[in-house]
Amino acid sequence: GVHVQRFASNGAAIGGAINVDSGATSGNGAIAMADDGSFVVVWQDDGQQADQDIFLRTFDADGDPTSAEIAVNQSEGFFRARPAVAMDALGNLVVAWEAELVGELHNIYARLFDADGVPLTGEFRVNATVAGEQKVPDVARQGGGEFLVVWESFGQDGDQTGVYGQRFTALGAASGPEFRVNLGTVDSQLEPSVGLAVDGTAVVAFRDVARGVLGRVFAADGSTFGGDFRIRAPS
Repeated sequence: GVHVQRFASNGAAIGGAINVDSGATSGNGAIAMADDGSFVVVWQDDGQQADQDIFLRTFDADGDPTSAEIAVNQSEGFFRARPAVAMDALGNLVVAWEAELVGELHNIYARLFDADGVPLTGEFRVNATVAGEQKVPDVARQGGGEFLVVWESFGQDGDQTGVYGQRFTALGAASGPEFRVNLGTVDSQLEPSVGLAVDGTAVVAFRDVARGVLGRVFAADGSTFGGDFRIRAPS
């Protein structure tokens, strides 16, 4: 199952581990926390609805649940996996995940919820390019609700896997076209992670098979601050 452990700012554990879900085949959890200490956990569950699906549950600052387990995805298919979650200043949520639906290859989907876990939208596809496979999403959200989803895409940059991103308004409408994150395209760029500042500046980290872990910074208007930079050399 999925558990969480709260910690104080000095790293000391607060209470014991909290069981999030009722399933026995759950995993790949992700978490987002508000300024007041309340938080939300998302995860994939392999059995509750007979398929592999995405769920969320909200908690108060004491770690007590404030919602039931809420099904995130609406579609059916072969699987939904690897969820990511981000929260705005009001506690509104965006959940992104990887899915393989009937008649599709892997794509990235997302859905918006309020702070109580009530859906604000239906699920929608994040990536515009559907050739190849889109996997391993991450998401970050600004205080005003705008958000950025990043993922890895196979074959789109011309050589193996590359990293792509798409910005959205607070209401879930695409803001500008999807864009390539990695500057170099030799071999594969994988496993992106994204952070978003209050002014919309974004930093995306990813693993480059040949060059190690790299980062790249983007302004809110999509322009970049120079090239990529190395975070860690190849191991």
